[in-house]
Amino acid sequence: MLNDKIISDIASAYHDIARKFYSITDQLNKKDISALVNAAFYASLKCEEGRNVSFSLVLTDTINWHIEGQAKIPQKRIEFEQARELRVDNIVKLAGAFLSSESALMVRKNNSFSSSYEIWGVMYFNRIKSEFTELNISHGSLNYSRPTCFMINVYNEGSFTISCADSKVGQLVDGEFVRVAPLPFLGGGMTPFMEKFYDTSTINNCNADAHYFRLFSELLKEASLMNHGGLIIIVNATDDNYKDFCEFKYSFKVNHINVKDMFSKYTHTMAVDRTQNFNMNRVYWGNELQKRLKRIARLANIDGALIIDNNLNVISFGTVLKGKTWEGKILVGNDGFNNNGQAYDISKHGTKHKSALNFVGSCPNAIAFVLSEDGPIRGLVKKDDETIYIWPNCDPVMFESEK
Repeated sequence: MLNDKIISDIASAYHDIARKFYSITDQLNKKDISALVNAAFYASLKCEEGRNVSFSLVLTDTINWHIEGQAKIPQKRIEFEQARELRVDNIVKLAGAFLSSESALMVRKNNSFSSSYEIWGVMYFNRIKSEFTELNISHGSLNYSRPTCFMINVYNEGSFTISCADSKVGQLVDGEFVRVAPLPFLGGGMTPFMEKFYDTSTINNCNADAHYFRLFSELLKEASLMNHGGLIIIVNATDDNYKDFCEFKYSFKVNHINVKDMFSKYTHTMAVDRTQNFNMNRVYWGNELQKRLKRIARLANIDGALIIDNNLNVISFGTVLKGKTWEGKILVGNDGFNNNGQAYDISKHGTKHKSALNFVGSCPNAIAFVLSEDGPIRGLVKKDDETIYIWPNCDPVMFESEK
């Protein structure tokens, strides 16, 4: 079984998100959390017809839940004619029938035996759509929200995410639970550093700072969904100090990917287009923008670092980093819940993390993101000459079945 510390960490992270974003003050019983988490963990280790299973579990009874004030209605819930005991074999058998990004098996305490739990039905809800490439269109009576309940989404062997409604709480990877830094680019601890990039960028038109930050979230999302691992460095186009601490391997003669033009067209549409073709135009330019972000993200797949500037121009890929050895402090950055300032042991990670750390330590105007093959994205920023901040989990991927 997963140890008590992991269960306590999960419970604490869940309650922080539920309280901050959804005004939920009720505390879940750790015994209930433990039952769900352990069942999900052991089921994730099983295979069905030679394939790992993916599924979602939600802890709930027959009460009616929804997010107050949102133009959404409670989830579509269908009760099984006969409830099934919450066991690994039952989870594995049922998993193939329900898409984990749009449904979850509902779990509650067994009314007859308070120490046991049962799967009593399935809940359906709307899949989260891409802002850039999809229209968020549905009939009001069919606009099912994700539940403000404790939910587990299993996506890989021994790995899962915890969520509450549309918010990711954290994930278990390699036997360690890592809580998410909510909205790292939008109101989170990285915002002051990203704002410097935005202020000196040449694509900061139309008061598009939120869209600008979302570009980088989408880039990280595309890179992480490739499940390859990698290292992405963002530098300031106005400062070429970073060139002293890296060796370029591959680069382009011209900026053929050209995110800037697509971003300008997209933000112009969002800001001034009031025609009946607004949605069509937004999705058209959003799709073109997404294509370019995917092309950039794929460059992180080869050994070495992908270096881009704050205009999303590709500087180099497969880059060898040669930063000076960092001997200062490494502290956890602010995650939005005052969980910050703890010393972070980076020695438990591999060479990518050490290369990123040394490079950021040598280049104050750089931000590094280290992507694990099946784990969280870690962000690193130099605060001052003595301190580097690290965010252990700033993964923007939300409820994707692939991740």
